Amino acid sequence: MNVREQIDEQLDRYEMYRRSAFSKISIKRFMNSITGTIPSSNVVIAMAGIAKVFVEEIMEEEALDI
Repeated sequence: MNVREQIDEQLDRYEMYRRSAFSKISIKRFMNSITGTIPSSNVVIAMAGIAKVFVEEIMEEEALDI
């Protein structure tokens, strides 16, 4: 695989990352099931962002291992 193909793959992954999002309702329900309280919308947005970054790091690590 040449450098240009690697860059194209990285750009494709980045575009998919930018378009992806966790459902805020799902995050809210999950947090409610764990904490027993209803999280505020700001907390749900923050947790969705953290989850997205976490998944992106896992995906990038796997892509580098291939």
